[in-house]
Amino acid sequence: MLKKTKFWIFAIFLALVISGWFLRGNFYNWYHGGNFNSQECRYNEKCKVLKQDRDKLQRDFQRNPSSSIKKASKLFTRAMYEQLFQCWYGTSWSYSGTTETPQEGSIACGYFVTTLLRDAGVPIKRVKLAQCSSAEMIQSLVDPAYIYNYNRLNMSEFRSAILKKGEHLYIIGLDNHTGFIACIDKEVYFIHSSGVSPFCVVKEKIMDSGILKKSSWKLCGAISKDHKFLERWIKN
Repeated sequence: MLKKTKFWIFAIFLALVISGWFLRGNFYNWYHGGNFNSQECRYNEKCKVLKQDRDKLQRDFQRNPSSSIKKASKLFTRAMYEQLFQCWYGTSWSYSGTTETPQEGSIACGYFVTTLLRDAGVPIKRVKLAQCSSAEMIQSLVDPAYIYNYNRLNMSEFRSAILKKGEHLYIIGLDNHTGFIACIDKEVYFIHSSGVSPFCVVKEKIMDSGILKKSSWKLCGAISKDHKFLERWIKN
């Protein structure tokens, strides 16, 4: 009788562990206020709304380029952070993941970056850049004047350096990883498809990120500060 009881306890425990693994993305998504699938999130609809806003900027750009670039910087940063990223939280990570739909399949870190940029309207070679090194990706997208090397800074200094530049969105390249850095409402977040627990797309404060802390390489491309990047986005 005791052996049977132990067996069933172990079986139930194992079932819970397996279920937790496969549902980890949903748990993360729910906890952080995301959506469980792309239909509930209305991802395509959000992309279309962003395109409409970008089209308006394109018309304004012809009359007042300087003002339009400033508006584009804020629009791009906020739309990515508040609209598009939200739909991806909890989407499973895998080394070879290439899904183009949030909450379906899996996505690797490089593909997460290039897919989000493409869906936001950035003219980009999604597959080619996803497969190259993060440094190559950043250097191909961002003007050298807006690429910052923070390798020598500790985490506290790194956070302070990002905060000093104000509200912006960055692509970050690490030793063997890539993702986005978002400086929003006086806090700095790392948004990425994580190859460590919970093995899904996550948003975390940079001071809480084990991946960032362990990386000796921190190369940041400030896409929302780069006027040339924003102009390409507006005109695409």
